[in-house]
Amino acid sequence: DKVGAVSMKSAPCVRSRGRREKPGTSELALCQVACLASHKARPHDRPKVHLHVLHFGAAPRPCTSSADPDGSSKRAPDAVALALALASVPVRDLLTDLRIMCCKHLLVEPRHLEVRGALHKPPDLPERQVPGLGQELGGGHYGLTTTTCAECPAPPPPPSPSPPPSPPPSPPLPPSPPSTPELALPTLDNYTRIYRDGDSVADTTSLTYRTDAIIRMAAKTNTTFELINFVPVDLEDVEIVMSFYGGPQNVSVGRIDSLPAHAIFELEYPFVTFPDREFTDQDGVAVDLSNYGSEIPIAFGANKGVHVSFDYRGTSTTMQRLERLKSVPWTLSLKDFDGSNSPNNNWRDDPEPMHARLWTALILNVAFMYTHPDFADRMAAEDITDNQGVLMTAEKKRSVLSKLLSPRRLNLGVATRVSGIGGGSILGVAEYVLKSDFFYGQQRGGVTYHELGHCLGYSHASSMTYPTNSAGFSKLGQKFGKEMSAAGDVLIDHTNYAFEDYTVQ
Repeated sequence: DKVGAVSMKSAPCVRSRGRREKPGTSELALCQVACLASHKARPHDRPKVHLHVLHFGAAPRPCTSSADPDGSSKRAPDAVALALALASVPVRDLLTDLRIMCCKHLLVEPRHLEVRGALHKPPDLPERQVPGLGQELGGGHYGLTTTTCAECPAPPPPPSPSPPPSPPPSPPLPPSPPSTPELALPTLDNYTRIYRDGDSVADTTSLTYRTDAIIRMAAKTNTTFELINFVPVDLEDVEIVMSFYGGPQNVSVGRIDSLPAHAIFELEYPFVTFPDREFTDQDGVAVDLSNYGSEIPIAFGANKGVHVSFDYRGTSTTMQRLERLKSVPWTLSLKDFDGSNSPNNNWRDDPEPMHARLWTALILNVAFMYTHPDFADRMAAEDITDNQGVLMTAEKKRSVLSKLLSPRRLNLGVATRVSGIGGGSILGVAEYVLKSDFFYGQQRGGVTYHELGHCLGYSHASSMTYPTNSAGFSKLGQKFGKEMSAAGDVLIDHTNYAFEDYTVQ
């Protein structure tokens, strides 16, 4: 039965008699071929020449005998003569001759074909289609490496080359630069957390943190420092960096492999723990810190000494994202705006540690969104009106965002009977907002963005608070948050928030 220009026929296996291929010849590609030299006669009337075609470029040679279906063996003088003449022709020229002869039918024994390995174009084949073979030799099916049936075993593989001599031993490696010591934290039974359930209102509202130094560190004594992680996420690979006033700058002094969410520790300076160790600065230059904390005291509280500053960095995804918040100098703390527990105001009585934990997630996510590289352009393109209902220019909107991200104090609160309260340094939202709105894209009405509009001095006449024609500052925050969530570009959500305080809508 013809398939395009190729006829696939079933035929008995043909054995090659007494020929061995030259050394280096590719693996034998045994195809039982019948060249039908005349395109005018019917296929079964044409002389058949059985050829063993070698892989890529080898000349075909005829079988000296073939088996007929009835089992008898006979010579085909005319066919053999034709095959002998073709046997001296390279494959490329043979294919060209087959095209000239209009040899459109090729009988192949399909039982003997099995593709093995990658198909590669032989270098001597031109970029053209050979009519009659039904194969694209310039860009498609090359090099059918085949196996044979039991009667026609493939030749044995060539012997493996002897292994090369072993190379001489490598010279010893140079000594490694001093590594950053890993800080040994107290065991989990000993560390404490901030904002623990059961903490008093006074303890809960006494802490202050900054978005640009969200892992807060400060000298505690001449030999120790305090570290508080205000991020409600368990952090990994936290590197501690110190600078000494009038001395070394940006020195990597230690690394914390795992830092629990909202954990608080008092740690000994690594250069006190390891006085003989060399530390390195940000340029990889070795720095000797052995005299600090001993001959050179470190200032703390009202005590005199060398003042130090701290920084942090890391390679994990969350640590890399926290780097962006270093451009937002907000000072933050939870406040109890109803110290007398009056029933006549809109503030919750006695805010709880849960509210403080949720606020750390919400406010850090807000800062993370506003510092997104695309947010300023999106805000410049959004229709936003001022307090007179006049559309702001792009330059004005960029100025508003810059003002928002400038140094400011935000006193955070928990509202009741209303969704939010905002103005000046006061930013408050209801508990339901805290439990759901810190998830990107779930903000119902954009309450937090609305109240931040009030903190910037805008009234309800401006779409910095309520949207106008479905556009405005709060609408932009909702849309942009959903896009960030869809892109997986989030700082804190239910997958890494370390506590069970939230509500997924």
